[in-house]
Amino acid sequence: MHIAQLETKHLGQILQHLSLEECIAVRPVCRQWKATVESIAKALTTLKIVVTSSTTENTYTDTDYQNQLAWFGLDKDAYLNRATNHRNSLILFTNKKNQILDSSVLFRLLPSVTHLIVHFCGYRQKQPQPLSDCHLLCSLLENPVWSAQLVALSLVGPIRPLNSSGVSPQLECVRLASAINSLVSLRRLDALLTSLCPLPLGRMRRALVRLEHLCLFAYPGDAALALGRLGSPIRRLHLQTHCPLNTRLLLGELAPALIFSAHLRNGLTQLTIRRLATVQILPFITGHFRYLRTLHLHFDPTVKVGR
Repeated sequence: MHIAQLETKHLGQILQHLSLEECIAVRPVCRQWKATVESIAKALTTLKIVVTSSTTENTYTDTDYQNQLAWFGLDKDAYLNRATNHRNSLILFTNKKNQILDSSVLFRLLPSVTHLIVHFCGYRQKQPQPLSDCHLLCSLLENPVWSAQLVALSLVGPIRPLNSSGVSPQLECVRLASAINSLVSLRRLDALLTSLCPLPLGRMRRALVRLEHLCLFAYPGDAALALGRLGSPIRRLHLQTHCPLNTRLLLGELAPALIFSAHLRNGLTQLTIRRLATVQILPFITGHFRYLRTLHLHFDPTVKVGR
């Protein structure tokens, strides 16, 4: 039997073995294939996008993503590992104009996406690229459909804000923060961006106050600012700073933000703090967070832990 003679049900069983990119590529074959691919894509609620400057898909492996998660202590996180299947992963290249984004095929094909994971790979090419990571990401988040329905957003890796047009990295990061702030249904945010230009968290007030789950990689001062903006829904907090948290940073910036927030004291059930360089966090945790069920404290192995 020729493949063109297959019933739609059987054709769908075959196409489900293809990657998302392969499904998009075979979509124009005929009306039956188009309808079958759209039916498969419509059922996807979790999408993982890999942003890379590599020229071929074969150079990317999921090991890089797993290594990034391990560095943040999140390699066992069930949610962040749910999108490792090739059927809900899509690779975008920043070294060429991406047809999927330009034609808005991505948005039409995936109307049910509520959980978006974006992994930024390390860059090996030195020449300027036509599109910056911030530009690509903002194009996704500013889409009206996704901005209204995204419940979880995870950003992992070394984002590259500067593009070849010379736009300021600060301005691009402001645009990205504003796009995140406009996600009205957002309940989980993993802001794990290893970038020299940090996100302006002060511009994400509306998003932060609605969060139930926050994983944050930030400078101590920025982390304290974000903690002060969290609202009553917050239940799970995973915090890692750019530098080890010594006694001065902990007592001067981070601990006051934790303690003075009634939402954190009365709402947190799970707390993780990484890169600690002092044990003085313990009295604050045991004395103020009565409803904690899970506590993970990770002491930085590169420094001597002080009292």
